[in-house]
Amino acid sequence: MPPSDLAARANVTLTDLNDAVKAADIVLLLVDHTEFGRIDRSQFAQKIVHDTRGVWN
Repeated sequence: MPPSDLAARANVTLTDLNDAVKAADIVLLLVDHTEFGRIDRSQFAQKIVHDTRGVWN
């Protein structure tokens, strides 16, 4: 489902990736899309991080 379809739903809020990581207490990586490898890992300080794909290891 493309993001534009999700944005039309009343119960969905699309958020910038970096903003979402900043607001999260837990970061769970389930897919290894290229964009996730570009995240500044310093943003993970004080967060619980679980990487199931080995992108951040």
